[in-house]
Amino acid sequence: MGGLRVWVLFLLLLWGENISLCYGAGKGKKEEKGGVPGVIYKGVDVSKYQEKINWGKVKDEGIVFAYAKASEGNSIQDRTFQENVQNARREGIKISAYHFFRFHTPASQQMKCFSNAIDMKNMDMVPALDIEEDIGNHHRGNIEKVRKNIRAFLKEFERRYHIKMVIYTNETCYKRYIKGYFDDYPLWICSIQGEVDFVDKYHFWQYSHRGRVKGIQGSVDMNYFTGNYFDWLNITFCRDKEEQIARTPLLKIGIKYSFIPTRIKRRIKLVSQECKLSIKGRKIEGATD
Repeated sequence: MGGLRVWVLFLLLLWGENISLCYGAGKGKKEEKGGVPGVIYKGVDVSKYQEKINWGKVKDEGIVFAYAKASEGNSIQDRTFQENVQNARREGIKISAYHFFRFHTPASQQMKCFSNAIDMKNMDMVPALDIEEDIGNHHRGNIEKVRKNIRAFLKEFERRYHIKMVIYTNETCYKRYIKGYFDDYPLWICSIQGEVDFVDKYHFWQYSHRGRVKGIQGSVDMNYFTGNYFDWLNITFCRDKEEQIARTPLLKIGIKYSFIPTRIKRRIKLVSQECKLSIKGRKIEGATD
């Protein structure tokens, strides 16, 4: 039994070292672009404009995650969304949904449109709210009214699904609507000019609108996941970590907690603390009315 215990502790030490690396073995790719160093994940965001996508070829290009447009305003649902989710997941690409927010359409109506389009059981990552201006989507001189509408949408999503959405935005809209008002939400920043220098903490960086990926017709938006390992666990509902923990000798043979080295205990405790909210969101089966 003594030899077995030593072997188990050795495996636990290896596991503990592995989870400290960014972002897990086999998927990360070392890149250096616009000031983002180290191991990162590359992804795309898509909509009907990309037409039919060959997700098998997309995966072969090193794409790890994707966001697909699900809805817009209070009535538009993207015709390619369901197919994109199904086919991306089949290829092992983590995928989630985003909703294009219309500033002057009531949040309750937009949430109904979005929730009708998505099934949270099929979302591999936290869904995103797209906050950006265009010709028909402007504050019309009342920025505070727009902020209140954004907040109403985000809070209703939290009430239904018990997780905070990712906020997608660019520099102009970040400074105008988001900064100082939604600082506790994960950020997905669009900055195609180069390194993001107007916000300290963000999880995704959209660095190009003209990416080329085999399996996708024409140009596609390109993104990096730029958070740390625990950010990735939260964004992906801790599924990777749940799978890792399930394979550890700790659970397989029921070793006593008192025999685990202190530094491994700290890692396990940190994982459980960081994942608490996301695990809660992972357990739900869908919206609550």
